[in-house]
Amino acid sequence: MSVCISKYVLAKVKDSEVYSLFEFTLELAEKHLHVLKDIFKAEKLDLPIGFTNKDVNHAGFLFHLATTYYAAAMITSMRIDVAGHYDASILRDLKTISSFGRIMIRKGWIEKLPQADDRKELS
Repeated sequence: MSVCISKYVLAKVKDSEVYSLFEFTLELAEKHLHVLKDIFKAEKLDLPIGFTNKDVNHAGFLFHLATTYYAAAMITSMRIDVAGHYDASILRDLKTISSFGRIMIRKGWIEKLPQADDRKELS
């Protein structure tokens, strides 16, 4: 799903910073997919079809973060190599999320939360 969404966003997004970040997320998603395919092949399992471009062709502007899914997969993984892959994925995603947040604040798409020094005393 991340590959499809990243490709969709790359085809639609106009902002160069967001484009660069989604290029990075596409690269990570494709690496993740490659690792999963290798695991399935090693276990002699059929590869699931999963998501295709048809699943996002008519969607609105989408934004996807997989960290929650990686955490659940890591916790339930019985294989050390699979758990390690999800552990590394979580760390990469946290860096990506931070980058997205900084871009959105800088562009005024979301408001920065007030800091202790920014708050006025309530009367």
